[in-house]
Amino acid sequence: MLDPAGFVDGRRLLTVIRTDRPIALIAPEDIGKSAAAAIHDPATFNGVTLQLAGDLLTLPQIADILSRLDGKEYVVQSGTVEEAVAAGLHPGVARGLTYMNVAPVLARPELARSYGLSLMSFETWARQRRGLT
Repeated sequence: MLDPAGFVDGRRLLTVIRTDRPIALIAPEDIGKSAAAAIHDPATFNGVTLQLAGDLLTLPQIADILSRLDGKEYVVQSGTVEEAVAAGLHPGVARGLTYMNVAPVLARPELARSYGLSLMSFETWARQRRGLT
């Protein structure tokens, strides 16, 4: 899950990921809950491959949620690897993130829900982190 702590100037995310690309987001605690469900019900989950995600959102959608929750404007800018590195992103991370622009988005939250998994949305996760629930 994404949090604005690493944003440039505390409000601007400069990334190499295109702003129209959905990103699969999963709360860490939901990974554990999903693993526990598979252990407790092996017949249901035997042979099942789930790409876990509680949400599929673009970076601007994420920024909009955070802006609303924090009461300040976060913005997202997609740039080159060089621009992202100049803004403080590690060069290897910046180059690696470019793969997200061409990789298929495999996660399907609705598939996990069809197996009875209740995964939290990004907004719910962000609210919990901020003590807003």
